[in-house]
Amino acid sequence: MMSRLWTPDDVLKNVAWLKRMNARGNDIYVRPAGEHGLVLVDDLKPEAIARLKRQGFNPAIVTETSPGNFQAWLKVSKVPVEGRVRTVLARSFAKDFGGDPNSADAQHYGRLAGFTNQKPSRLLENGLHPYVLLREWSGQVMSKAQELLEKVDRFLDAQDARREQKRRLEAIHTEGVKYAPPWGLKTALEPIAEYRRQAAILLKKYPQPDWSRVDWMIATAMVASGQYDAADVERAILGGSPNLQTRKAGHLEDYAHRTALKAWQDPTAQAQRAQMLAKQRDQEWER
Repeated sequence: MMSRLWTPDDVLKNVAWLKRMNARGNDIYVRPAGEHGLVLVDDLKPEAIARLKRQGFNPAIVTETSPGNFQAWLKVSKVPVEGRVRTVLARSFAKDFGGDPNSADAQHYGRLAGFTNQKPSRLLENGLHPYVLLREWSGQVMSKAQELLEKVDRFLDAQDARREQKRRLEAIHTEGVKYAPPWGLKTALEPIAEYRRQAAILLKKYPQPDWSRVDWMIATAMVASGQYDAADVERAILGGSPNLQTRKAGHLEDYAHRTALKAWQDPTAQAQRAQMLAKQRDQEWER
């Protein structure tokens, strides 16, 4: 596909050239440049357009790309919307309203009205190519836009949380086991690596653990080791604990901070810490 980055004035200045290209068998497509607030739904029937409107998803633009087949541009925001949000919306609309799923993404082009549709399967009975016709144009943001964007944000947040949980579990099973010999380590690991090391050990004993309980066990063990302070423990939980985004949604930092502080103030952990530090001092004195 030959691509041009043009302003609306550029398009108007080059209409004659576009007509020539179209007459030679080329389709003429268009999409907004960069990030934007429009979502394309392709290959819709008239009843689907009517249903969109009834449900509050009134299109900003409707073009008829061939007799009885339509494309709808839905405006979800006056300001740019992230590409992956537009892709989720495009796929959802295509599924719910019978659009083409292969055209449901943030980067897809729509047909430019005023030119012919060169697709062989769309030839008219007289053998001519149908014109792409502009049927409706309001340019307005659809009425349910804000509600829909909030729904997509929640969906993507949950998707991100699942991916992060998977990544953290994989890190425990791959990186954590490298540092989990039964005799321990002579030098302290970076806090997140230490979390993974201890989690790998605990998973062997508790294959389906309560991760909040695991957080506490690791936090107190890190304090007791004499090698980590409360800030280290907080960092370890924030960066290493699986399923944290789901378990503690909305207050991750507060949860990690409170758990670390409570572990730091735990009398048993502090007593063990004092013993470990005294032992380390004795070993250094002997050397």
